Amino acid sequence: MTEQVGGVVAQKLRYVDVLLINPWQLEMTQAKGFKVPDDATVNIANPICYLAQKLLVLSRRPLDKQAKDILYIHDTLNILAPSFDKLNAAWPAVKQEMPHLWVTDLQKQVNAPFTASDLRIIGAAEIARTSGRPEPPSPERIGEVCRVGLKQIFSDDAN
Repeated sequence: MTEQVGGVVAQKLRYVDVLLINPWQLEMTQAKGFKVPDDATVNIANPICYLAQKLLVLSRRPLDKQAKDILYIHDTLNILAPSFDKLNAAWPAVKQEMPHLWVTDLQKQVNAPFTASDLRIIGAAEIARTSGRPEPPSPERIGEVCRVGLKQIFSDDAN
């Protein structure tokens, strides 16, 4: 589905609004060859909302895109692993801002089995293997990281 705004045609993105919930603000600093105004700040999606949006759109995407998204989810969870408890503590505030139906759909995705025999997981492992990673994760590892990490972040009783 597309929409035209000001002469530009763009694809409507499902669940993009979730990325606007409780954004993180980053202050921009000067970098070599790059001028930044003194008061420049940028809003970015917080990791909970990023993961939520990836999960909410997952089943609506083509299989090859689902595999990429699962690999992004896996990689994000690996980076965030030391902060799962903090993210879980922040989850109720994000959940409160989301429509109830989105929360219900999200919980279905969080509770998905993420098994190594899932074609999306196999595809994610293949993407990781063929992208030149020194130690690409196996389908079993991708499934385990997704199952455990998502439940720890999005659980209402993880603490």
